[in-house]
Amino acid sequence: MKKIQTIAIAVMALLAMSTTVFATGSISISGVTIPSSVNQGDSFSITVSVSSSTASSASGTLTLPNGLSCTPSGSQPISLDASGAGSATWSCTADVAGDYSNRITASVAASDSGTGASLSDTEQTGLSVLSPASLSVSTSISSSSMTTTQSSTYTLVISNSGDISTTYSLAVSCPTNLVCTTSASTSGTISGSSIATVAYSLSAVTSGSYTVGATITGGNGQSITATSKSLTVTAAATTATTTAAGGAATAATTATTSATTATTATTTTTTAPLPPAGLQPTVASSTSAPAGGTAVFTIVDASSKIQEISVGAKNAITGSVSVSQVLTPTSTLTNAYLYLEVKTTSFTDTDVSNASIKFKVEKSWLTQYNISANSISLYRRTTGWDKLSTTKLSDDATYVYYSAASPGLSLFAIAAEQPSPFGNLFGSLTGTITYIIIGIVVVAVIVFMLLFRTKKGQIRRWDKLKDKWG
Repeated sequence: MKKIQTIAIAVMALLAMSTTVFATGSISISGVTIPSSVNQGDSFSITVSVSSSTASSASGTLTLPNGLSCTPSGSQPISLDASGAGSATWSCTADVAGDYSNRITASVAASDSGTGASLSDTEQTGLSVLSPASLSVSTSISSSSMTTTQSSTYTLVISNSGDISTTYSLAVSCPTNLVCTTSASTSGTISGSSIATVAYSLSAVTSGSYTVGATITGGNGQSITATSKSLTVTAAATTATTTAAGGAATAATTATTSATTATTATTTTTTAPLPPAGLQPTVASSTSAPAGGTAVFTIVDASSKIQEISVGAKNAITGSVSVSQVLTPTSTLTNAYLYLEVKTTSFTDTDVSNASIKFKVEKSWLTQYNISANSISLYRRTTGWDKLSTTKLSDDATYVYYSAASPGLSLFAIAAEQPSPFGNLFGSLTGTITYIIIGIVVVAVIVFMLLFRTKKGQIRRWDKLKDKWG
């Protein structure tokens, strides 16, 4: 019995020794180092890290999709240290843009140092190769014809079809006598697969045919000439005016003849002098304000007659205002210094609770037309010309400075105090009443004299009868 137990113990020991000697080891990829994205044409590296419990050396290979290339090609040896760790690095190039996520296969292979068994492991990896910035531009015009009192809009849409952001700058080609203004930024950064829109407001000083275009310069080296647009401008219908030396329009006389079947009536009226062109440059300013705050748009152009526009923000405001001269308004005022339009971008009057406008008037103009500086006010056009509360702030050798409160932003006029439309009527009524009173007095005197003479005659006849009949 003891002999059988001894044999059993020996067999078990042999089996245990066999298991220890002939057990197969392992190798694994412990990590792959690769960038998440690179630009097309860029170089990058891939590092494969391995660990093994029984192998002293290994080899690694990369299986690549078309569009990527790495060296060395094929397999390369991986040396393992005493702990069984090692790594191999490949130098690669991103030849073609695209998404290569999980399309690269890293493989490692080794032999078990004890048994000679083959060991291996694989892991999927990848990256994105971004296409370079590629700019293009499209253009449009809102109206190809207008009058000198109207405006049109020239819009440019800059597109970046690439994956990579780039900078851009835009220069508009605006011919003489055409005014091109924008409140949008004409330079900046455009992200990949996105667009930037820039709109120019076009107004003309004189009639004629104009061509407006633009050039876009990209930070990626591109230079693009945008498609130009044609604009035909005709003169707006105006009344005849007499122009004084220096270009300032003096008081104009308009004769209107109305013909009927029986009679012909001629009416002559005097209108206000129209301000000369170029008195107010087209300017713009941008800012922002939270709801309940004040957005202050400061005009830095010293030649601008509008210096500052402060807007009470009923709602949050992020936008801009532009100020431009209106040469031929549809309705005029007497002794108007300037007609101008204030336009908003990215917000409207519904976002505005109130506005304050600071402006200035040349002293030489006041002297030329014998106008008191204290009579100047700002008027806003609604259904008529509404006189706004205007305060004279200060003056210097050249200008008188004012501030006016307005409920909103639109068309404005700077003008002297307007004559009362009832002035002549009251004068006529006063004269008429005077004549009526004089007439009543004359009639009363005549009636009194007649009554007196009649009464006196009756008294004489009564005295004669008394004498006769004694």
